[in-house]
Amino acid sequence: MKTVIKPQRAYITRRADSDNARFVQREAEIIALQNGDTAEAARRRYAEQKLAAKQRKTPVDAYLLPGWLVRDLGGPRDVVAALIKERSLTALLGRVALILREHDEGVSIDIQGNGDFGVFVQGGAQAGMEAVCDKRAVGRHAWHVALSACEPRARKAVERAILGYAGMAQAYRLIGGDTTKATSIFKHNMQSALSAAGAYLGASG
Repeated sequence: MKTVIKPQRAYITRRADSDNARFVQREAEIIALQNGDTAEAARRRYAEQKLAAKQRKTPVDAYLLPGWLVRDLGGPRDVVAALIKERSLTALLGRVALILREHDEGVSIDIQGNGDFGVFVQGGAQAGMEAVCDKRAVGRHAWHVALSACEPRARKAVERAILGYAGMAQAYRLIGGDTTKATSIFKHNMQSALSAAGAYLGASG
């Protein structure tokens, strides 16, 4: 008796991402059904289901630092970018820092001696002060929320680091005391500030 080996159909794609792999399996299942090959169709359906399950289980890398974020933060030496790279901050908190920087255009925040915040909008009558104030309302409150989440001794360091005005060493000096302790305080307060601002900005849309 002669054994007939049925050739398997080849499915070729240029892309290698998971979504495309699932699409290829679904298309292969349809072609197999059209050809009357129910066994092949079942294999392709099972393969697509396995890929879907794997996608659901694969965690998103919260510390993946996109190139555009590095560029917009000012480069890999920026404090926020460096903290994401060493996994002290997530990429999402890096985006929050960038939003705070953008909101700070035309706005300066003064931390007064008693710990209260004073906000000053730069400009003149020709700049349309009321419009500027309205436009910056969300940003001012986001900054207030961020800095309120910090310990008083860390507020200046966190503010200047978020704005890109201070490097790591300067931030530690602004906190003062032992460098190892200052490092821990700084990183903890950066996380607290950006998490608080992120929660507010997410809630406000």
